[in-house]
Amino acid sequence: YGFRHAVVGVVVDGETLLRVMAALPGAYSVDPLGTGVESDKLEVIPLGAGCEVGRSCCIVRFKGKTVMFDCGVHPAYAGQASLPFFDVFNMEEVDIALITHFHLDHCAGLPYLMEKTTFNPKAKVFMTHPTKSIYNALLTDFIRVSGSHSEQEKLYNEEDISNTMKRIEPIDYHMEKNVNGIRFWGYNAGHVLGAAMFMIEIAGVRVLYTGDFSRQEDRHLKEAELPPLRPDVVIIESTYGIQVHESRKIRETRFTQKVATIVRRGGRCLLPVFALGRAQELLLILDEFWEAHPDLQGVPIYYASALARKCMRVFQTYINQMNASIQKRFDLSNPFAFKYVSNLRSIDHFDDRGPCVVMASPGMLQSGLSRELFERWCSDKRNGVILPGYTVAGTLGDEIKKEPEKITRTDGVEIPMRCSVDYITFSAHSDFKQTSDFLDALEPTNVVLVHGASDGMMRLKSELEKRYSKSDRAVRVFTPKNGQSIDLMFRGEKVGKAIDVLPKRKLEDNMRVNGIMVRQDFSHTLLKPEDLSKYTSLKISRIGQQQVVPLRISFDALTKLLKRFFAGVVVGTDKAGVPCITVVNAVSVTLGSHKGQQDHVVMRWNLNKSTDMIADTIATMCISDYDRMKSFLEVKPDDRKDNNTTEGIEAVAVCYNDTPGKEVYEKENFGGSASVTFEASQELESSETKMADVGGRDDLAEDSFMGAILNTTRRLLTERFGPVLVDPADGPMISRLVIDLFEVKIDHGSASVECESEIIRERVRLALQRIQATVFPIPDYYCDCCECLQTTS
Repeated sequence: YGFRHAVVGVVVDGETLLRVMAALPGAYSVDPLGTGVESDKLEVIPLGAGCEVGRSCCIVRFKGKTVMFDCGVHPAYAGQASLPFFDVFNMEEVDIALITHFHLDHCAGLPYLMEKTTFNPKAKVFMTHPTKSIYNALLTDFIRVSGSHSEQEKLYNEEDISNTMKRIEPIDYHMEKNVNGIRFWGYNAGHVLGAAMFMIEIAGVRVLYTGDFSRQEDRHLKEAELPPLRPDVVIIESTYGIQVHESRKIRETRFTQKVATIVRRGGRCLLPVFALGRAQELLLILDEFWEAHPDLQGVPIYYASALARKCMRVFQTYINQMNASIQKRFDLSNPFAFKYVSNLRSIDHFDDRGPCVVMASPGMLQSGLSRELFERWCSDKRNGVILPGYTVAGTLGDEIKKEPEKITRTDGVEIPMRCSVDYITFSAHSDFKQTSDFLDALEPTNVVLVHGASDGMMRLKSELEKRYSKSDRAVRVFTPKNGQSIDLMFRGEKVGKAIDVLPKRKLEDNMRVNGIMVRQDFSHTLLKPEDLSKYTSLKISRIGQQQVVPLRISFDALTKLLKRFFAGVVVGTDKAGVPCITVVNAVSVTLGSHKGQQDHVVMRWNLNKSTDMIADTIATMCISDYDRMKSFLEVKPDDRKDNNTTEGIEAVAVCYNDTPGKEVYEKENFGGSASVTFEASQELESSETKMADVGGRDDLAEDSFMGAILNTTRRLLTERFGPVLVDPADGPMISRLVIDLFEVKIDHGSASVECESEIIRERVRLALQRIQATVFPIPDYYCDCCECLQTTS
């Protein structure tokens, strides 16, 4: 990688991770694969729910990747006015969309986005299994309830909803996905069944989007999880600002007493709720309360939602995602089979006489059955309305909390409002205590507040900044408006996974590692060539070549020629017993016959520039005239050298310790002199006599020409650096030098150089590389086989 100060090695499950923090001082800006400089700016752009509650939609863009979180509608508006501000951002750039839960203000804009805009047709949409199961029925009911609107205000139809279902991929909590370099996974958010918080990671930078969440367990849902990984950015709801919820016990007591008071005075109690979510919580409370109070059991409780009846099967299916109390009750009976609650199919079947409790949607009285019943009952002072959830400014539900004397019906007629109005929130949204504790545990450096009224959001920001000013952590809090971009600069980390290629010792700066670097999006994997198909989806393909070449010399003559030119020539027969030559384990040459005449050879090799060059050389030998090749065939290896001269290279002294005696060489060093003593040194007499002592390699024993090549290498090293020591105890392939009082060890077999001085080691290595290229231009390791560790590319 070339990093100076920031390389850390960690072994995990047999793999070594090289984690490089590019933000640390002294680290180079590295782009090993030449992919270009990428932007380090992370953008957060709310297209909805910026300083408001409703039409949640947030864009996060980083390193050329774009994620959209949620896509809802605003409950206070109708038609296109209720949608997020899609025109602020180019929808074609979105890579994935993550939907946190099934409430309309978080998902009802999705069909319009996918079917009516330029939304990227290749983008993927993800939500949890319960959310997808309810999504279709909920949005179908949404367009039915919105049927009173004009055609211009209708956003989409059932066919549009059906088309989106085909592109939605359901996921489970903690299931990690990777789409085009965007890693993400979900956590339980505790808001409604299937609600999720999503953590995304792009190039090592993590962003957590909470959606609506609650850290308080209720009668059927678990509390929101606390992610174990620290995010760099948290985009978090601020619905309740700095408010703190009452304890669950106090809320339930106030709620049940208020309901009992209304029906005992002969009134009708209206509970405007969302069809799914808090409605199930309130039904569990009321059914238990009616069971404990026999005097109320004659008062009917109606749940006026055909949608909820359909979706109740989803609640029973995913009982495993609810809390332990509900799961324990489910082992005995269905906790959602209520004893004192009846379903009300429509208002036409409703006998509106005497006291009763009716739970109807929507929860903010903006339309539908809850609005119709309210307009019918609000003029009777015996009746009462209890608002159990959050109400958005601009809706009738929010307006009646101020207890006006009159309200305006949907037909424009004003009527008096004499009924009682109470606000007892069961909303599963985080309050100030939950939010602040949650952020304290996560320790992010950047917090972006969304999904909250402007005033409440600003108060929450002020309290959080005051809280963090007393700590050592520097935390920035942002409150962007719709369409306003928050730009955060990150110099993320580069993570490389090295698999079985690092030495089994402590990693050091500037350590050289060999292997194939595979980059996929923002992850890098360094591995051996033979492991490519094991750890990646990449496959090694080979193109086999076959060529028939006329043979103008004898096969024996061709064999001798090949041995003169190449190392690693193996002579044998193929499976059919036909004479065959294998050259440097790359090209096979098989003798062919035609009409009884052995007049051609068949060459076979894998396509590669190196093996192609070898094949071309062999083909040239085969088709050349005999007279042209005769001089090569008659030259013996011993004739190519004359005593201390090899191919025109002047002989120089090489020291061996096979004879007693000493020779001292004087060398200046740093203005003084230093003595270097070699034990038992003598000048090489001839390559033939000395190379006879070199054993241990079949090719050297078989042909002294290879010994001459090694001898030539040592002579050139001596000419460049001074005397070379060859010690039989080291083996025939080892040479030693002393340069500036530093000992240098050279292994000619592996072409490796060892020396304590890095500068000298690099000098010798480069010199050796050039010498080898000169005396042996076609090495025996030109091979494209994946088993060959010295693969060239």
